[in-house]
Parts: sequence; C-alpha cells; structure tokens
Amino acid sequence: MIEEDLTKTIPERTEISEDSKAFMGQLMQFQELMMMYNCAIREVRTKLEVLNDELAIRSPHNPIEMIKSRVKKPASIVKNSRAEDLRYRWTL
Repeated sequence: MIEEDLTKTIPERTEISEDSKAFMGQLMQFQELMMMYNCAIREVRTKLEVLNDELAIRSPHNPIEMIKSRVKKPASIVKNSRAEDLRYRWTL
C-alpha cells in the first residue's frame, strides 16, 4: 500500500498518534520486504526452470526431477525469526 493510499483512507481531520504513524511505517516496510522476498523466490524458480529445460535438451540424465517453491506466510516468518533470536541470545 502506498502512503498516498493510506492518506486517502484516513479522513484529514483524524488525529493519528505518533505510535500509529510508526506502526504504519513499519507495516509499509514489511510489505516491501515481503514483495522483495516473493520476487526473489520467483527469480530463483525461473532460473531453475531454464536450467531444467536446458539440461533436458543437452543431457540424457537430467538431475532435476521437480521444482517446487512456496512463500512462507508472514506469521510463520515472524514466529521463526523470534525463535532464531531467542536461540541466538542463548548462545551469546
């Protein structure tokens, strides 16, 4: 969501606390991060598909059997990052 879109959905006379503004900024950063994550997954998948096509033509034995990808849900990313952070803190 673009900042302009956010200002259109919130009436002009509504007072927005600094905490809300900070949250909206973090939300927009997170959405941008998720977009980059999704694009990176698609880019790697595309490169693997091209390699798979090339190997299918050039070699009788293609080592790539199947290509699957998935984009983790934001809740899962947050949960795992918290777990990693806790593990990291315990090792210090």
